[in-house]
Amino acid sequence: MSSRDTGTLTILVPHDGSDPAQAAFEYAIETFPGADLVLFHAIDPFDLPHATDERTPLTDRWLEVQHARAADLFEAAIADLPVDVVRKSDPELGDDESSNEGSEESTTGTSANRQYTLESHSVATATSVGSPAQSIVAYVDDNDIDQVVLGSRGRGGVPAPQIGSTAEIVVKRVEVPVTIVR
Repeated sequence: MSSRDTGTLTILVPHDGSDPAQAAFEYAIETFPGADLVLFHAIDPFDLPHATDERTPLTDRWLEVQHARAADLFEAAIADLPVDVVRKSDPELGDDESSNEGSEESTTGTSANRQYTLESHSVATATSVGSPAQSIVAYVDDNDIDQVVLGSRGRGGVPAPQIGSTAEIVVKRVEVPVTIVR
């Protein structure tokens, strides 16, 4: 769903659990009222745990664990939103109270892909397996995304402000506007 179909912008917000990613999520909510947001996480099979240099076998069980971690990341991102972005109850869920639970989307059948309703936004979640930059670019290419709002850590050793390598690749390769939030 994009502005071409409904008049509503669809904003992709990649999230890796970092503070800059959360800041980008909050920025998208504040800056694009009423937009449909897609909170996206790339499951990077090349990201090694800090304590070991051994690679974990890429099995179905590994993927299940990664999807569960992504679901937890999405839940934490929703829970960490400012108080004024109150989650509304979803009548289809039968809730009378605010809820951060959503109905599972049928596109991939994983528990990490959910739909949330916030005060003024619909927030869907999505995951992909691959390097973060390439996964983001592929998602934008394969879906009707109008804009990307991306957090950047920019860890370059140069004193001048720099964007991170993921942000740099996304900016260069997608054909939609990209906003980088630090």
